[in-house]
Amino acid sequence: MSRPGSFRLAAAAFAVCCAFALVGAGNAAIAGAPSAPTPSPVPLATSTAPPPLFAPAVLVYPFEVSGELKADAGNAIAQIFDQQFVSAGGLTVLPTPNGIKRADFLTNARALKADYYISGYLTPVGDGAALVMQVVSVQSGIMVYTKTSQIFTAQDASAQAFVARQVMFDRSGVTAVAADTTQASTPAPSASQGAQVSLGGIGSLFGIFHHNRAAQPGPHTVVAEADKPSRVAIVSPVGGTAGAAALAEATGLLRPTLDRYFKTAATATAVDGGKNANAICGSHRNATVATGTLAQARAGRFGGRTDSTFTLIVYTCFGATLYTGEPAKAGTIKGAIDAAVDAYAKGHPANS
Repeated sequence: MSRPGSFRLAAAAFAVCCAFALVGAGNAAIAGAPSAPTPSPVPLATSTAPPPLFAPAVLVYPFEVSGELKADAGNAIAQIFDQQFVSAGGLTVLPTPNGIKRADFLTNARALKADYYISGYLTPVGDGAALVMQVVSVQSGIMVYTKTSQIFTAQDASAQAFVARQVMFDRSGVTAVAADTTQASTPAPSASQGAQVSLGGIGSLFGIFHHNRAAQPGPHTVVAEADKPSRVAIVSPVGGTAGAAALAEATGLLRPTLDRYFKTAATATAVDGGKNANAICGSHRNATVATGTLAQARAGRFGGRTDSTFTLIVYTCFGATLYTGEPAKAGTIKGAIDAAVDAYAKGHPANS
């Protein structure tokens, strides 16, 4: 029978031998295993320019002109828009075409692969002009923006171009840095054929808006039919606080009084503050809508006479107020209307 101490010594020796055997086997496995591949270095990125941002393509048609403006005024406005777009950046500006009918604007814009086209109207108002700007999406064929503004200089027109530019950016999802529109002057725009369009001086549209005016008329002057301006005054019913009979009399007197200076027409529709002036003018864009207000009051303690006060109001076909005269007071309706119309003809001999 063996002693316990001898058994424990033999067990310890066996465990040591097993440990050395396991270490040797592990080293042999590591030595026989293939070496791990060394990873290839990642190539450095080359410096390349970022892809260009989407630049909406825009086509500006010559604006339609009415009244006493120069024939090339509409083309000049289109060129101002083009110059603003080019200088501010962010748009692909297509050359302004000539000779395209309004009915063919969309078809032509699609053929040229434009994203938007701009068109509008230009009509004289006082010493400036009313500019109606329309932005149309070529893809949908829908007018997406319109604005009427009064302009006096090339910078005024350029400011409207900047508004149109931002509208196109917003609809196209383009983020753009606002351009500086405070430059001291705007260069004279070039026509499509390369000829310079005269604006009558740097930053001014004087040569476009103004024209040779006849001598200012005196009271009750009658202008010969051949010398009357081409712009027609459409007479709308007179309103005010006077009685119905007095208002009817004033309406009947207003047209022949205006006819001393201007070509006239009449409508039975009240102009309603200019809201429906566009409908009254219809297709006749070279016109104004004239109306007024009449008030009456008894003069004298014992009712000796009735004084009439007439205020002449003239609207453009686009609904803008062209003129609101000083109230003209007289002892008769005719006297008040005469005074009001004479004042308008003196200050606005071209009905503009």
